[in-house]
Amino acid sequence: MRKWPLILSLLLLLTSCGRIELNELIIVSGLGFDVSPEGMSMSIQLVNPGATAKSKGATESGGAGGAVYTYTISGSSITEIMEKARNMFSRKIYFAHLSVILIGEEFAKSKGLLPILDYLERFYQIRDNVNVFVAKESTAKELFSVYIPIQNMPSLSIARRIDVYGGSMGLQKGVELQDIIRWNYGGYTEPVIPGIKKKIPEADAAQTAVLDDIDGNQKMFEMTGFAFFNDDKLAGWFTPGESRGWAFLGNNVDGFETTVECPGYPDEIIGVKFKETKGKLENLSTDPLSYKATLSAAAEVQEVTCPIALENGAQIKQIEKKAEEKLQREMQQAFQTAVKNNVDMLGLRQLLYENRYSEWKKIKDQWDKKFKMAQLDTSADITIQQTGLRLKSVYEK
Repeated sequence: MRKWPLILSLLLLLTSCGRIELNELIIVSGLGFDVSPEGMSMSIQLVNPGATAKSKGATESGGAGGAVYTYTISGSSITEIMEKARNMFSRKIYFAHLSVILIGEEFAKSKGLLPILDYLERFYQIRDNVNVFVAKESTAKELFSVYIPIQNMPSLSIARRIDVYGGSMGLQKGVELQDIIRWNYGGYTEPVIPGIKKKIPEADAAQTAVLDDIDGNQKMFEMTGFAFFNDDKLAGWFTPGESRGWAFLGNNVDGFETTVECPGYPDEIIGVKFKETKGKLENLSTDPLSYKATLSAAAEVQEVTCPIALENGAQIKQIEKKAEEKLQREMQQAFQTAVKNNVDMLGLRQLLYENRYSEWKKIKDQWDKKFKMAQLDTSADITIQQTGLRLKSVYEK
């Protein structure tokens, strides 16, 4: 019986081994990568728990200061940077709640994705479903140094552009770390990453005092066209319309809003909201190399700026046709941008590899030559189901 007290004591010691208290951690909300004279700089955005609790309704004792602080450390590799970082903080750096990975445009061009992918994929605390963005015409550090109204954490504000609303492209999901790893190592598709920039590039919003200014534009981000890569380095940018075309071809769009030309009134527009969007891309032949893209969606009229009769079924058909033409044009533009830049970010080779492997083996060594002459046939089927809470336009006499 004397052995039981000893056993219980040992069990109590074992259950507490390796435990880390919450007040011993400092939570990383965002990671940003830029070029530096030492090779690279990593901006680490850390959550200030006291200020975050206070912003959510805690008492004055909850803390003060900004909701987050951004620390920028340089080195030749992420391991060297992390070695320096651990000498700076009194708490253990914790990455499990990382919201976003942000890559500066210059870093994406000159260094590419490979210098950061290995560490990010190996480290067990970093989830592979973290959203990734490229800072257009800017650095990651600059975007992480913007205090945002409403959502007081810049990294979380960037990540939720996709998670909550899908951006203007209506994406079902953003581009995640696992997507980039799969594209880079596991197939025949070049990476595409959403872009983001400051709405007013010259605005200084690095101080909390800017939050007292009623003008919200100077402290706001906006999504841009998507960045596409070739051999892991930034090769160019899609326009917003081409970005949506890329998403159509990859069947990664759900609901979005856009404008189409009003039939009979070329200077006026009709606002249309799309939902239940489904896209499909298939290969038709390898000689010549040709593909077919189909798109279907339900739609609702959001706004009318011309005297068109929405109660007239023929007029509705014309609006549907205008919408189909625009969406087909965006798919075609994305395809032609890929061909022009000789960058297969659409997964055209992957499509052949998965579905027509014997033919892919025959043309694999001739791909560059065939790709330059590749063609895309598009079709779209849009059905307007509703006209909102009114039928007639206010412009209709």
